[in-house]
Amino acid sequence: MTKEDFIKQITKIQTAYNKSFTQNELRLWFNNFEKMNIKDFGIAVDKTIKELTFMPKIADIVCRIENNSATDPYAYLYKNNQWAELVKGE
Repeated sequence: MTKEDFIKQITKIQTAYNKSFTQNELRLWFNNFEKMNIKDFGIAVDKTIKELTFMPKIADIVCRIENNSATDPYAYLYKNNQWAELVKGE
């Protein structure tokens, strides 16, 4: 994902939760999501805004990324898809 794509999505979060990120916060968030597909990130951001009342953490966005839903019929059961990958990988 490019920085421009990231800024468009993070602006949604800042607007929805009336919060302005510092440069350090932006850098931290970007470092965590820079290798992610922008489409998946955008869907996760939109879903998070619809579901959370309070400012999300990075983990809140990560757990809403549906990277295995197409191939794993039980993906909806996992709160955090990264954990699902770990369990399935064993």
